[in-house]
Amino acid sequence: TETGAMSPNGIVSIKRSIDRDITNEDLLQEEASNCNFTGTVVLGGPFSLEQGDKFFTIGSKQLVSYNLMVDYINRFKCGINLSTGNYAIELRSYDDQSDVQWTEVIAQKLAASDVDIFLGGYSSTLTKPLAEVAHENAKLLLAPGAASTPVFDGKDKVFGTFPPTNKYLAQAVEGLAKVGAKTIATVWEDAAFTRGVCAAAPDLAETNQLELTSAQEVIKTPNITVLEMVAQKLAQEDPDVVVTCVYDCVPWMKAMRNVNWSPKAQVFTVCVGLHDFTTEVGTDADYIMGVTPWDSSLNIQDSVTGLSAKDFADMFKIQTSELDVTYHAASAASVISIAVQALEASDTTDEVVLSQHIAANNFKTIYGDIGFDSNGQSKSPSLLIQYDTSGIVQTVFPEEASSGPILYPM
Repeated sequence: TETGAMSPNGIVSIKRSIDRDITNEDLLQEEASNCNFTGTVVLGGPFSLEQGDKFFTIGSKQLVSYNLMVDYINRFKCGINLSTGNYAIELRSYDDQSDVQWTEVIAQKLAASDVDIFLGGYSSTLTKPLAEVAHENAKLLLAPGAASTPVFDGKDKVFGTFPPTNKYLAQAVEGLAKVGAKTIATVWEDAAFTRGVCAAAPDLAETNQLELTSAQEVIKTPNITVLEMVAQKLAQEDPDVVVTCVYDCVPWMKAMRNVNWSPKAQVFTVCVGLHDFTTEVGTDADYIMGVTPWDSSLNIQDSVTGLSAKDFADMFKIQTSELDVTYHAASAASVISIAVQALEASDTTDEVVLSQHIAANNFKTIYGDIGFDSNGQSKSPSLLIQYDTSGIVQTVFPEEASSGPILYPM
C-alpha cells in the first residue's frame, strides 16, 4: 500500500466561500444588496491537490468545477435558499495525495467536524474509504468520481454520479459489433474502477456475439515495459477490438507503437478528451475511442444555475485555458447542484431527509437528468466517443446521440 509519508508536516487545505463583510453598497448591484446570508452550509472532502499526486490531472478538473459552481451559486443565486434564510456554501478541500490511508485520516477528521455534506474526489480507490467513513458516521456523501459498485453497496447515504462500472462498456461493445467487429480482448490495471469496467466485457461480448480472445490484468500503474509484453502477445493474437482499462493511457499507446501493432479499434476508459493525452501522443490519438457519461452538446439546463452543458463547458475552458472539458468535470459540477436542489427542496440539512430525497428524485444538472438506482449509482448510460481525423472528439454511439459515425477500422 502506498503511504502518505511525503507530507510529514501536515495536509494542504483550502477553504472557499463568499465574504459579505468586505463590501461596498455603492459597488453592489441593487438586487445583490439584499442578499444577506443567515449562515453557512459546509461541503468538503479530500482531493488530489498536488501535481505529483497520481490522480491530480483529473482530480484538479473536478476541483475547478466545484469552485465554479460554488462561486456562481454564492454570487448570483444568494447561495442556498431555505425557509430560515440564505446560506452561503463553504467548500473545504484537503490534499489526499492520491493515498488511501491519508483519505481515511481526512475523512475521520471531517466526520468529527461541522461539515454538512461530504464530497468525493476522483477514483473508486480513494472514494471507497471515504464512503466507509461517511456510512459509519451517518454522513451524506456525493461522489462524482467513483463507479465501482462496492463503493456504494449497502450505504444508503452514499450517491455516485458515474454509471456503475458494469455499464461503462455497454454502448462501446454494441456499437463496434454493429460495424463488424468479431473479436475483443481486454487489459486492465489492478484497481477497483479499471477492474470493474473490464470485468463486464465477457458478458457484453457474448450478448453482442463477439469472441473474447483474452483478458489480461497488469500491475497498478503499469509502465511501458510491462505493457509492451502484453502488446506483443496481443499482436500475435490480433483481436479486432482492445479495451484497455487504465488511468494513464499513454504507456499503452507507446507500447503499441514500440511493437508496431494496433487493433482495428482501441477503446480506453478515461483518457479520450483529455488535452494531456493528445499532447503526449499527437496524431496517434486519431481514431482512438473512449467511453463517457457526458458530452458538452447535451441539451439540458441546470435547475440551480440555469447553465446549459455548453455554458458550463465554456466557463470551464475560460477558467483553465484547456481545450477540452471531460465528463469528470461535469460530474463534479452536478453534485454541487444536486446538493443545493436537495437542500432547498427538503428545507433541512438533516442527512436522513436529504438522503431519502436524493434517492427518490431526479435532478436536472449540466451533466444530465440524474437519478439513482437502488445502490445509489447513476442510472444514466455511457456514450462511445472517438477522435476523428481532425483530432476532434465525436460522439459515435448510440446513433440517436451521435455527432459523427464510428470510424472502423482505424
